Amino acid sequence: AAAAGWAHRRAAVALVVVVLALVVRALLVEPFRIPSGSMAPTLLAGDHVFVSKLAYAVRLPFTRVRLVDLGAPRRGDVIVFESPRDPATDVVKRVVGIPGDVIELREQVLYVNGVPQPRSDAGELTYEERSEETGAPFLDTCRRHRESLAKGELVRPDGEPGGAEEAAWQAGAKGEHAEAVLA
Repeated sequence: AAAAGWAHRRAAVALVVVVLALVVRALLVEPFRIPSGSMAPTLLAGDHVFVSKLAYAVRLPFTRVRLVDLGAPRRGDVIVFESPRDPATDVVKRVVGIPGDVIELREQVLYVNGVPQPRSDAGELTYEERSEETGAPFLDTCRRHRESLAKGELVRPDGEPGGAEEAAWQAGAKGEHAEAVLA
């Protein structure tokens, strides 16, 4: 009888732990594994990060229904969102522009609304990447720079709103399912 009581208590504790873990994952944070080296050197392929589920909205768990908006992604935020081309694929990227911004890369310098973003050289980085075709690992190299993205409003040099194509892409990237990386 004592053994049965002990097993019952142990099962109850295990159930509480599992339910608590599911609630935390559904409402607060979700773990992600970085799938590629596209964010190197900040995040490398295989890195693990926790993503805040409350960064931009309170949602009904397991749905896209927003109960309360808490803000929009800002420049410099690292976000996770569903790929517009393949909703089953999660994408991890840094926000460099917000709706209405003009983003340009001229001679490896990032411009936001015609303003070059300050950066300093930080040397080379060698990191492991995986072939998309075979999955085999290989070493790749990139230049590292420390960039400072403006967090405030930048005025577009032409003062004109973006075109229809830009607006359509931004509508899909406004954080409908974006979540901030807490790494």
